[in-house]
Amino acid sequence: MRHDTPPSRTHCDFSCNGEKICETMDKAGVPARGRWRTLVLYMRGMQEYEQLAEDQKARIQNLLINTLRSKDYSDESYESLIQQKNDILNQSNRMYLQAALQKTERLVQEFGDLMIQRRKDVKRLGDETVTLIETEGGDSASIIEKIRDSFSEVVEAMDQDARLLQEMTRTDPLTNIANRRAFDEVLAEAARAWTEQGTPFSLIMLDIDHFKRFNDTYGHRIGDQALITVAALLREAGKSFAKENDCTFIPARYGGEEFAVILPGVVQNDAMDAAEDVLAKVRAYNFVIRDADGGVIERGIRLTLSAGVAEVLPEWNGNFTDRIVDAADKAMYSAKRQGRNRVRLYVEGGF
Repeated sequence: MRHDTPPSRTHCDFSCNGEKICETMDKAGVPARGRWRTLVLYMRGMQEYEQLAEDQKARIQNLLINTLRSKDYSDESYESLIQQKNDILNQSNRMYLQAALQKTERLVQEFGDLMIQRRKDVKRLGDETVTLIETEGGDSASIIEKIRDSFSEVVEAMDQDARLLQEMTRTDPLTNIANRRAFDEVLAEAARAWTEQGTPFSLIMLDIDHFKRFNDTYGHRIGDQALITVAALLREAGKSFAKENDCTFIPARYGGEEFAVILPGVVQNDAMDAAEDVLAKVRAYNFVIRDADGGVIERGIRLTLSAGVAEVLPEWNGNFTDRIVDAADKAMYSAKRQGRNRVRLYVEGGF
């Protein structure tokens, strides 16, 4: 197998990481110039990626260590390393896709059940119509009135189906709060109100701290219980805040263990208060871990949230939905970096 011969190094090309990094790669025989050192530093830095699961980080680091030990810096080895790294990173995407497919299957099943029920209703309507004609004889007015009533019942039921289906497509099936689709729609409406009427709005992004570790410890079924409970606490805090401040509080599951709250007409200081209320409720809640039969496995489990708050800013000059999500996200990750279990406010140019 061909190995690239590492040229001698006269200076460190990665001064931001310190000379020791270069010395370590020198000892491992990593070529001093080109793509190999960039790739090694990139994969090494993935330990800080919070969006990756711990097992993904470990697999990437093991992959990197094995490559350095083999000292094979050929083109073939480089391409293989890239492919293996991408396979590990795509693991989360496959999991999210599988979850999305499962949600779609449930929606299709529920839609099919509704259609079967309406088919039965239409058949019943037909049977009743025939029976009316046969029993009522020549009383056409009575027959028409009863048929009209029966049709009205079926139409009303179909209208309820339409409303239910619309709600199903906008509700997260696990937590029973707004899903990502509903979040995007409401956020776009808030941005339109800001553009057309100058109505302010704020956004809170929240993430459960160390949730991957929680899932690894207790399993995904218990993790789902935690997500359901956090969503319920979010709704509870929202009802109190909306009542006290005469405003709208719209919670949503943004994805995975991340939640969001849209606050139309609410400025950043009040949004900060809302976020603090949510964090306090979750912080004070004693989670109980139960087995599949409902038996208590463990009590007194505590979870915390990190939150970022942003208010729409006039200097953004458009693209307000993307800008406010990015801003609240940056503030949230600032809270993570500063120790988690806290709220941070987005300040333009401050991150």
